[in-house]
Formats: sequence, structure tokens, C-alpha cells
Amino acid sequence: MSYYKLIDGIEKGKTVKVKMTCGKEIVTKYINVFPDTRYDLPDDDAFIESLENIVVTESYCDDLIQRLETAGIDYEIEYCKGCGGRIRQVTYRLIEVVKDQ
Repeated sequence: MSYYKLIDGIEKGKTVKVKMTCGKEIVTKYINVFPDTRYDLPDDDAFIESLENIVVTESYCDDLIQRLETAGIDYEIEYCKGCGGRIRQVTYRLIEVVKDQ
């Protein structure tokens, strides 16, 4: 069974922007994704690709790092380019996509 879900460690629902194929056009829509819920993965390459590319950037916080590490989520720590590198930010993927093998 193929599905997508919020990564473990996220406690609140999120609204995300995705692309979907409607007929011969690719449209942009917003969908709500909630914790601890699996959603069927449609056979839509544009949708799947947009899910796999959803990345979140948040301000660095020890609590956030702890939650991501506890859940086994990969993340990167970056320094803000706009402020000359004074502020640390954490970037990670928000959605897990599981495809049938």
C-alpha cells in the first residue's frame, strides 16, 4: 500500500501546497495533513514529486532538534544568509512518502 504522512514528531496538522494533475494541466492546491494519519498515495507523478520536495525551515531550537533526533528525522542546520549568518535555522522534510515495493 502506498501512502504519505507527516513525519513522526510533528504534533499539529499542517497545510501544505502541492501540485496535482487535473486533465492535461498541473494545478496548485493546498491540502491539510494531520499527525498519525496515513493518506492513500494517488497515481499522480506531479503530486508525489511535490510531496517529496516539501521542506520546512524553522529557527534553531534545542527542543526542535531533540524531537527530530528522537523521531530519527534527518535535518540540516544552516545559517541565515540574509543576516550575515548570525541566526541558525533548521531545515527538514515534512512529509514521508512510502511507495509499494
